[in-house]
Amino acid sequence: MKKRRFTEKKSISSVFSLFLAFALMVTSVLGSSLGTLEVQAAEGTLSGSGTDNDPYIIADAADLKAFVQK
Repeated sequence: MKKRRFTEKKSISSVFSLFLAFALMVTSVLGSSLGTLEVQAAEGTLSGSGTDNDPYIIADAADLKAFVQK
């Protein structure tokens, strides 16, 4: 009787492990098929001139885009 309980617990954990592996595979496939998120920033206005005494102040994504394009 004790041997049967051990076998039942082992089979339940095996089924649960297979379920988790399957769920992980489905999640990774769905995640990769959704693609990437692309964010478009508005035109930024950089404060500062870019020197040691007056550095650029990057406050948001628009400022960062303006800095990269400069």
